[in-house]
Amino acid sequence: PYGDTGFNLAHAAEKRLGSHAAAEWLFIVISLVVAAIGIGLGLLFYVKRPRLPEVWAQRLGPLYRASYNKYWMDELYGVLFTRRVMDAARGVYAVDSKVLDGAVNGSARLTRGASLVTGAFDKYVIDGLVNGISGFVKLLMSPLIRASQTGFTQNYALVMVIGLIAAVALFFGGDILTAFRSMFAIFH
Repeated sequence: PYGDTGFNLAHAAEKRLGSHAAAEWLFIVISLVVAAIGIGLGLLFYVKRPRLPEVWAQRLGPLYRASYNKYWMDELYGVLFTRRVMDAARGVYAVDSKVLDGAVNGSARLTRGASLVTGAFDKYVIDGLVNGISGFVKLLMSPLIRASQTGFTQNYALVMVIGLIAAVALFFGGDILTAFRSMFAIFH
């Protein structure tokens, strides 16, 4: 259980004094005495004799400076941890800005370049072939279509009948050929 290992002042005082309540009262009294001494020294140093802090600062010299500077823990922490974290952050920033952003920007440039090439291929090769073939068909078919546009209803009816015969021949052509073969096979 908690507190069974190592030295525990509260447990030691409880065993020595014989009860938990007595140990609690001992620590309450000690805390109040320490607080009273601190308040008394504060009154003495800063109200009754305000020059005392300077006198003790000169007498204690290096100890006072160390205490005043918090034993230079902030500086030590800054050198050991804060600067190392800042160095690591600068390194991570350099990798991010040069390597990762460079890769992203490079892939964007590569994609733009590829789209320019494929766009030009589509525009000049694919579209050129389509436009060239359609232009050739237009030049080839235009005189035939224009010649068939006479304005006479009989000509349009004739074209429709020829188209219907062609559609029936295409759709039923195989059946018609089979029927003719079987008819001529009878005569052989």
